[in-house]
Amino acid sequence: MSPATDYASKKSGRGIGQRLAALGRWSENIDLADLPPGPAVDDFLDAAAAAWSAQRFHAGKHRVFGTEDASDRIVA
Repeated sequence: MSPATDYASKKSGRGIGQRLAALGRWSENIDLADLPPGPAVDDFLDAAAAAWSAQRFHAGKHRVFGTEDASDRIVA
């Protein structure tokens, strides 16, 4: 998926598939079969995306969008 691609809702089957495909390019270990009982799939996807973001930040591969003074900044 390109950054300009619109994602479907993360609560829909299509949206889950889109997010799994995107995260799968980062890690081969994304497997919904490993989910413990309880968490919703969209919560798992949020956590996986946060882990991906943290890994990129740690490796110095992140990108910064927004203002210089951090008043309106996104790090991805």
